[in-house]
Amino acid sequence: MLKGTIIENSLRDPSILQSLKIEKTWQDGSWTLHNVLVDEKAALKIGSYLADGPWYVHFWKTGDDNVLVVFKDKNFWIKYSDKSTWTEAVAHGKSVGIPEEQLDFLIHDDEQEIMERLKSEGYDNVYTYNAEPEEVDEEHQHDFDTKLHVVSGKIRIKMVVGGALTDFSLKAGEEKEIPRGQIHSAKVDTEGCRYIVAERH
Repeated sequence: MLKGTIIENSLRDPSILQSLKIEKTWQDGSWTLHNVLVDEKAALKIGSYLADGPWYVHFWKTGDDNVLVVFKDKNFWIKYSDKSTWTEAVAHGKSVGIPEEQLDFLIHDDEQEIMERLKSEGYDNVYTYNAEPEEVDEEHQHDFDTKLHVVSGKIRIKMVVGGALTDFSLKAGEEKEIPRGQIHSAKVDTEGCRYIVAERH
């Protein structure tokens, strides 16, 4: 099942909501928003229920890098970790009057929950980072504990533990703590990587 957030005000025919699994509903000013679960077939048809104007909906699956962006007249599949795949979807959104800064396709609820959990674990500085494809972080260390949680893509980390080299990869949904003072290096996979960084100072 795919996740998404639908603004009820964006629908010319709100009756579509009756056929969707609504997980949460809330108000943001004059807008009514619904977090929904839909299958791919239903998600692809949501555009036909959108009103004229600057509206879109995007859907994703936890741990999956693919995001479905749905406009009234056109759908796009993008890779969340690779902004080069966003180009056509962003251009189309701008052509129907959507400001570029609103075309960020955030998978906000999952990330927010993860970030809140990490804060509850005592990490005092928690933020997201979009690493470029094959980005390299040479050997270094921190004077604080760090935990990485991969949202999409893959990252390979090397560090010496107990005199032995440890080499492992993290993919979407996986996380790893790197203790303060631990020398380590990292290299991002060919498709890029988005991850949450948590620091405990």
